[in-house]
Amino acid sequence: MFFRNITLLLILVGTTVDAKSDIKLSYSKSLAFTKIEAQCYMKGQLENENEWLIAETSKEYYTEKFSGETYHNTCVNDFKIAKHEVTLELYQQYATEKNDITVGDAGCYVVGDNGWENNLSANWRTPTFQQQLDHPVLCISYYESLEFIAWLNMKLNPESPYRLPTESEWELAARGSQKQRISWRYWGNDKEGTQACKYGNVSDLSLDEFQKQDSTFKCRDGVVHTESVHSYVPNDFGLYNMLGNVQEFTCSGFSENPTETEGSCDTQEKYENITVKGAAWYYPPIFNRAAFRGALPRHLRFYGVGFRLAQDSD
Repeated sequence: MFFRNITLLLILVGTTVDAKSDIKLSYSKSLAFTKIEAQCYMKGQLENENEWLIAETSKEYYTEKFSGETYHNTCVNDFKIAKHEVTLELYQQYATEKNDITVGDAGCYVVGDNGWENNLSANWRTPTFQQQLDHPVLCISYYESLEFIAWLNMKLNPESPYRLPTESEWELAARGSQKQRISWRYWGNDKEGTQACKYGNVSDLSLDEFQKQDSTFKCRDGVVHTESVHSYVPNDFGLYNMLGNVQEFTCSGFSENPTETEGSCDTQEKYENITVKGAAWYYPPIFNRAAFRGALPRHLRFYGVGFRLAQDSD
């Protein structure tokens, strides 16, 4: 069911004067950063990745969904990226201080009986399942993530303003250091999927038992929806859930040719859609790879999409 529904998803195409101390210690999960030094790296599908994807799907499906994941060299400047996704708890403080109970209203795309549908009762407070405060916030549009970041910058006034990562920054961060970049995922290629549940909240046998899936990793973690942002084993950059839990916004516009957009933020909205990276808890293995890139309309919300913060390096 979810394999088919993922295909549909990819087509859809007040005053704040509080002191910094008002950001409670528990919120620091969203505000802990890792610095990644300027470098060039090989981005996109690695050796044999395309062969595996074609074997798992078809040449036609591969061409339609994955052919833009070209293997090429790209470079980034020094930057910082959050170790965790932005939490429900921190977003809740933002919504409370904005004093606007309509934040997040107008529906969120969820999987219903007939595939993807805009559920008008779903929002970041109630995305159709129960969350804890240290889970990633969901059902937030790209525009709403920018509004949140503007609030956070006003509140904390960091030396380097918070922002979303570019696509190139995000993929480098997800791949980890050099020794982890030889694999499709930072825990290894693991074609049988037995190791994935140690490293990310992925589509696994636990989810399959809860709701039948077309394809899963062959492991079990007991989790069927989102999990704490500091759960599972991080990659060797110290970053958690770069593959799994939620898919994440970048600031880069989406082009079939990633070299046109991957290294910058599309602040002028030259491109219709925004690039999203990573994989949500229900994504089958073919989508749960560092190279995978998706496109979403900037104004829509999905219950599998969240975000993490980035900064220019001091």
